[in-house]
Amino acid sequence: MNKIFYAVLMNVFITTSAYSADTFVIKLVEPLDEPEFYCLDVAGWGDHLKIEDPLQVHTCKPDSPDQEFVVEGSTLKMPEYNRCLTVSASGNTAQPGTALMIRECDGRIMQNFKILSSGQIMLNNSNLCLAAGTTSLEASGPSHLWRVASLQPCDITDKKLITWDAQ
Repeated sequence: MNKIFYAVLMNVFITTSAYSADTFVIKLVEPLDEPEFYCLDVAGWGDHLKIEDPLQVHTCKPDSPDQEFVVEGSTLKMPEYNRCLTVSASGNTAQPGTALMIRECDGRIMQNFKILSSGQIMLNNSNLCLAAGTTSLEASGPSHLWRVASLQPCDITDKKLITWDAQ
């Protein structure tokens, strides 16, 4: 596991007043079927960006603002859109398979995550981790692939689908 991921993100999540101006992508450690790896991503591109849709796991794209995050307290924020990673759940309870969105940063429970030393990104007060789906599809042609992004049980989900790095 990348030591930068653990050192930077773990320390930042422990102190809620910390802020990192350096952007990074949330990238699966295993390439699976994509030699360019998968990163957490906003669907669409340019004028076709689907900011209100659930996030996806997509072929990593260098210097793409629709894949860039910063840590702000216990949230993961996309500075380009001034929105935070948010679990799409009814009330304050998430279930396996719950989608991830980016929404206004307001500190709600469904925006609080913790980084485990294993590289997993877990919703606070749950046993649910950020996961890539098991099936990939072509996106915008054969050179890019995508998978569903959702929360899945940390203890029974294939580690290849829930182990992340920050770069």
